Amino acid sequence: MDAYAGYYFEGKKVKESSSGGAATAIAEEVIKRGGIVYGAAYSKDFYSATYERAENEDELQKFKGSKYVYVNKVLIKDGEAVSVYKDAISELNHGRTILFTGLGCDITALKIFAEKEGVDTDKLFTIELLCDGVTNEIVHQEYVSNIEKIYDSKVIAFSVRYKKEGWIPLYIYAGFENGKEHIQPFYGSDYGFAFLNYKRKCCYDCKFKEHRGDLMVADYWGCRPGMDEYNQNGVSLIFVQNEKGNKLLDYLNRKQFFLKRTNTDYALYYSPRYYTSHERYPQWYTFDKIIREKGLREAVKKCAAITMPERFNGKKINEIILWGAGKCFHQYISVLREMFLISCVIDSNENNWGKELEFGIICQSPDVLKDKKNIVVLITIQNISSAFQVANKLLDM
Repeated sequence: MDAYAGYYFEGKKVKESSSGGAATAIAEEVIKRGGIVYGAAYSKDFYSATYERAENEDELQKFKGSKYVYVNKVLIKDGEAVSVYKDAISELNHGRTILFTGLGCDITALKIFAEKEGVDTDKLFTIELLCDGVTNEIVHQEYVSNIEKIYDSKVIAFSVRYKKEGWIPLYIYAGFENGKEHIQPFYGSDYGFAFLNYKRKCCYDCKFKEHRGDLMVADYWGCRPGMDEYNQNGVSLIFVQNEKGNKLLDYLNRKQFFLKRTNTDYALYYSPRYYTSHERYPQWYTFDKIIREKGLREAVKKCAAITMPERFNGKKINEIILWGAGKCFHQYISVLREMFLISCVIDSNENNWGKELEFGIICQSPDVLKDKKNIVVLITIQNISSAFQVANKLLDM
């Protein structure tokens, strides 16, 4: 299987996309050639997501940005709710070229339906989106409802992949009718916690890892600064899964889109959900019970509760300091600051020193630890090897 990395040359288009914009770039060309594109869009009130179809480039805008929630498999056509699969098959029967984008389960369902109907699928092309598991619908509904109450206004724009500072870290963005904006680090939000820990039950044992999409598109999380493929605003990872996938790859306009072959084994290593499902969160049923009885906020507060290790009980603690200002920090800082009074965060990367991070916490040099006593350092580093290196540094101090 061949793997490619790519992104729009135009910075604005990269920033509007979840990663590098590969799915959109291919969809634009399908539209130009007279085809129809099916994809996921938020409902008008942003309380849910559903499939829609696009036949011009303006209509493609609604598909941009990941939808971390279950997508209803119906679309509204001539005022009536219609199965998205039936609509796509109907258009194939009329000779139209179809590009269908969706998760592995969506692609499989469409292809099974087409096989049962005996439809000629030569003009059917599919882009499978690498799936990390779908968040329960109640999470999205409650989050939108909660922020509407806070801002006393209706949401008119919403994204869980807002690129405030580039590709990483992820931010939630919501725009309101009253002109106000809500911007929050995704993994520091209730939504982010639920996305990690409260997926649909079936997603913990996904039955759709056979990958029937022609192309697989994902974030290239393994792409690092210094690699030829790297773009600070996002990079798409593209797996070519069959011959039709190669045809779709040719749809990319190389004058507008950077494309480079990348190491498949390396790319797969940083795409674990290609083969495996998430393990179920140990407190899944507790979270499920609380969210249904008391709401999202209470469920997160209860299940994200962190207590100090027993060995610190009874000892005087002057300060609690975090070591690590990367992804793990952004993911858990919202929870940690509810439990502890965090004095600062330190990081080995001197480029981060002096920066003001979430909630006004300042990143400092590890040198600040030299003269401190009776402190607790919590290591907020995702990579185990790096975390052990930090732990050894602390033991040597």
